[in-house]
Amino acid sequence: MKMADCKVKTEKLFKTPKYVQELIPVYRISEDGIFELEKKPDGAKKLYDRAYLFEDANFATMDDYEKEDFLKLYCGIKDN
Repeated sequence: MKMADCKVKTEKLFKTPKYVQELIPVYRISEDGIFELEKKPDGAKKLYDRAYLFEDANFATMDDYEKEDFLKLYCGIKDN
């Protein structure tokens, strides 16, 4: 008998996404650029947004200083 056979496996708390697009909380985008954030039944209060900015961040071409500056900007951290 192997240890793996005896070991109790825990259940995952959330579904692991297969693609990056699954991490973006957008259900539907209308032609005028308004994002519906969640799929909800008709009559339920829905959330909408229009302020999304999608940018690529290619860390392979950045040096260490550029990476640090980018991450500070992304996380909203200011230098003192």
